[in-house]
Amino acid sequence: MRREPELTVVGLVYFEVFLPPAERPPPGRELFVDRIDVGIGGAANTASVAAALGLAVDLVFPAGEGLTDAAVRAALERAGVRAQPVAGPDDGAITLVYTRPGADRAFVSCARYEALQCDLHLPTVGWIHVPGLAEAEALGPALAEARAGGAKVSVSGGWTPDALTRLGQADMERWDLLILNEDEARFAVGPERDPLEHLTRVARSVVITRGRSGAEAWLGGHAWSVGAEPSGRVEDTTGAGDAFSAGLLAGLARGLGPEAALRLGHRAAARQLAVRGGFADPARYGDLRLS
Repeated sequence: MRREPELTVVGLVYFEVFLPPAERPPPGRELFVDRIDVGIGGAANTASVAAALGLAVDLVFPAGEGLTDAAVRAALERAGVRAQPVAGPDDGAITLVYTRPGADRAFVSCARYEALQCDLHLPTVGWIHVPGLAEAEALGPALAEARAGGAKVSVSGGWTPDALTRLGQADMERWDLLILNEDEARFAVGPERDPLEHLTRVARSVVITRGRSGAEAWLGGHAWSVGAEPSGRVEDTTGAGDAFSAGLLAGLARGLGPEAALRLGHRAAARQLAVRGGFADPARYGDLRLS
């Protein structure tokens, strides 16, 4: 019997190509490498980790009939993620991930956010999570309707400077939870203002992640500071923030206290750092699974 969703993740699902750390060939030449990794990401990252932790999760995303759309559907079906695609453009979410030893990742992405500006009716129970500010802006009316009906809305940042600037200028509560990393929070509010204090104008609770330094939060009406989980070997940082969000939301959805939910977020992020890409293998999360 199908369980009602405890968490609905809504946003773009990207087809990802991880370009290997190799020199670009000169014009007219072809460079062969041992392997080129591909995967899916975006909203699928948070959904897959939350499902691996034991939540009933629905993933709502726009999809067309392109080649990458077919690959996304197949990957979600193999992973057992409860996909709820809505009509969208062909091949509307693709990203190239550039990796270099000792350097942060870089991206080239196609993101058709306007595909989310459709007549979506989101559930009015449980949590709804949107993995980026640009997506949350496109989903504004649908999120407001769902929240008015009783759902709790969570939004993550994503490095979209225009949306971060608008976030820093906003002064009306829109969401129940906002999750940003330190760079996103500082860019949004500027150097002179306290991010936690200012951002509680737009969200009832705010969490700011600081990488290996852990996270600071205003959550459940109180301030919290929780250290990060030791991660061991780091294969790839792609999706670590999404995994943190999934762990935090899984804890909150299952009634854990703020500190315990934050710690579960850190544990989930540490698991994802050890693999390439942000889409979860359920086998890696067995001991963290919530009953």
